[in-house]
This record gives sequence, structure tokens and C-alpha cells, in this order.
Amino acid sequence: MTVSSESEWEAVADDPHPQRDLGYRGETWEVISVEQRGSEHCLFLPPEEECIWREEFVIAEAELVCDLADAR
Repeated sequence: MTVSSESEWEAVADDPHPQRDLGYRGETWEVISVEQRGSEHCLFLPPEEECIWREEFVIAEAELVCDLADAR
């Protein structure tokens, strides 16, 4: 880690705001619940179809998924 990136990292708040502090932009992804052979998963799909072709999606076990707004 370089000195400038280390100092930038230390300047970020302990609980940074995703957009204001980290530059993330929020998007609404489609969530599809899938149950197969007794196991439930959530499939998160981005709004742009081209992202799916580039394999930019998430598959997660349903029991591990939570709404971050509820986690606070």
C-alpha cells in the first residue's frame, strides 16, 4: 500500500456512506428466489442485460441474505 492510498484509507469514516464517501452508485437488481432439491438460493440480476452476459450476477444461499437496512 502506498503512503497516499494508506492516508486516503485512514481518512474514510468507520461507517462510510457508500455513495458520498466511497463513490459507489446504487442500482436496483432483480432478485429471484430459486428452490432446487430442498435448497433455496437467491439469484441477483443487474438491470443491464450485457452485464449478465459478462457473468456479473450473484447467486447466494437464501439463509445468508439479509436486507442491510434491517441489519443496523
